[in-house]
Amino acid sequence: MIRTASTVRAAGMPHSAFSLIELLVVLVIIAVLAGMLLPALRQVRETARTSQCASNLRQTGLFIDEYSNDNDGRFPGSGQSTGSVSWHNILNMELLVDHGTQIYRYDQWDKSPLRCPNLDRSVPYLRCWAMNYYANGGTYGGVYYGFDVTPPSTRGPQYASWTRYSLGASVARFPKRSKTVLIADSNGDQIYDANGILSGARHGPGRSAANVLFMDGHVETMHKSRLLPDIKYLP
Repeated sequence: MIRTASTVRAAGMPHSAFSLIELLVVLVIIAVLAGMLLPALRQVRETARTSQCASNLRQTGLFIDEYSNDNDGRFPGSGQSTGSVSWHNILNMELLVDHGTQIYRYDQWDKSPLRCPNLDRSVPYLRCWAMNYYANGGTYGGVYYGFDVTPPSTRGPQYASWTRYSLGASVARFPKRSKTVLIADSNGDQIYDANGILSGARHGPGRSAANVLFMDGHVETMHKSRLLPDIKYLP
């Protein structure tokens, strides 16, 4: 006797076909599992981006140390007069000479090798990090922490088009470096207080935290509630 599919079913033999209800149950289980896993995957991705930002900040701190060692123990500055330039321009020129590459792209942070991965690329000219105003040459109570060097071209041909080159404050002015912010997430060039960091908070749930590089070289991811009471700006 030749056995066909119909004779097998008639004989009560099992078959492998799924019923529609069984298939729907499997799809529902897959959907539930996906719903449980996606938030966890998003959290893993967010944590990775925050860690990458912190690592890039730490590397920037090492470049600033290198700059300071070459410039009489001073931070890179931001000139206070017409024609002066910002700290990342100055640092970039030093890196271009020492390492043969441009690490930071002024007004094009999204194209910089060292940047925060959470930077909003859809906003043109958005800054990535800002430097402590009092470290890169700001004034407080009539005390001017940095100074302009004129002419900047004496430092090398890469500065020939600049009318002002600024050296920032002396590192020695800041005795509590483990508590004093140097660079942090921000949408500006300089930070004066916690509000400057809050403008660039782009980590954690609800973008409520910011990465902060302290003058001693360590980086912390800080919730906005800690920015004012836990860190210093002035010496």
